[in-house]
Amino acid sequence: MELEMPDSVDTTGGAFLETPGVYHCAVLDASESPQKRDGSLISNAQFGVELEILAGPQAKRQKNVVFFKPDPSKPKEDKGYQMDLRKPRRFLEAVSVAAERVPGGNTYTVDLSKAKGRQLIIEFQFSTQVGKETQLQLHYANIWHVDDPSAPQCERNQAALNLLPKSLRRDPASFRKPEAKAAANSGNGSAASVPTPPAPVASSAGVPIDEI
Repeated sequence: MELEMPDSVDTTGGAFLETPGVYHCAVLDASESPQKRDGSLISNAQFGVELEILAGPQAKRQKNVVFFKPDPSKPKEDKGYQMDLRKPRRFLEAVSVAAERVPGGNTYTVDLSKAKGRQLIIEFQFSTQVGKETQLQLHYANIWHVDDPSAPQCERNQAALNLLPKSLRRDPASFRKPEAKAAANSGNGSAASVPTPPAPVASSAGVPIDEI
């Protein structure tokens, strides 16, 4: 076989996000069975999403995010256990995908395919876990709806935002907690705009995820 190819290949760039920060993204794909590069399933994964950066110098780069099930060996009060619950809840709220409680149970179901094409604001930072390779990961549960006033400032693709149907947009005031809304309505002007608690996340695997 004879073929033409360059003398060397630059491996410093590529299509994947390598720079930490807060980004305006679109969901390209969502899967209940996320896989590694070799095609094997990712252990203990609840679901995974493929995101594309929509604005700024990193536009068009992609980033995969995997949401894991809580470790059943840990107590429910453990911070890591609670964080594994919060992350998917924040994601589903950000992309306006509804969860429905399973009758008689403490789990929820969701149509994850509805997340495709939705937009969100998300923060990535390098992991700092001891003994593990440094990787660019979702920073805590820092995911926001595109209209959430508590989201950090970042470059946004206004043309892409304009494509979202009105049903997926929200009044910034809707993100305030009930007590904040009451204070604002009282006329004292002291109410801060804070996000509402995330909607419970669905789990087709039957994992209890509304415990916090």
